[in-house]
Amino acid sequence: DGKGLLPLYLPITNELAELIGYMHSEGSTSYYEDKGSYQMAFTNYNEKMNQRFEESWNKIFSIPLIKRFSKNSKGEKVISGRVVSNKIIVALFKYVFGKDGSSNIIVPDFLYDSDEDVKWHYISALYDGDGSLKPEEAMALGAKILIEHLNIVTNLSELADTTGIMSAKQEDSKLKK
Repeated sequence: DGKGLLPLYLPITNELAELIGYMHSEGSTSYYEDKGSYQMAFTNYNEKMNQRFEESWNKIFSIPLIKRFSKNSKGEKVISGRVVSNKIIVALFKYVFGKDGSSNIIVPDFLYDSDEDVKWHYISALYDGDGSLKPEEAMALGAKILIEHLNIVTNLSELADTTGIMSAKQEDSKLKK
């Protein structure tokens, strides 16, 4: 009946770009062939973020996500993310979409060639997932993202260049000429 199967073809869509951005910011993969253990998790205590992740997921995959629960600081049981334990999905996110721990994130090559809207969905999800939606935390958040994902900065800069965004460093060097 096709339930629970991967689509044969994954088009490069805004939703796919969002999923990759969310996973790069708040995701993890565990792929242990020798133990037969495969898990991909998106962990975020912001329920709106979890819902956005799940909405994008459901537009692409028919494999259901499992809600992850944790206790908050008040001891209340809250939703803290989504999990899937499918070998192919985990391999896809780990090896193709470049998510193998927070220190090994690679922007997939196909995003560079995608249209601007797709690139913006990726960048927005990466920022939203790693950050907070509270404006007063914006400065600390920007520093946190750069520190935690130092190796992705070059890739993001290159990706941003393809959208016409000029970094402050590029702007400075252009003004000095």
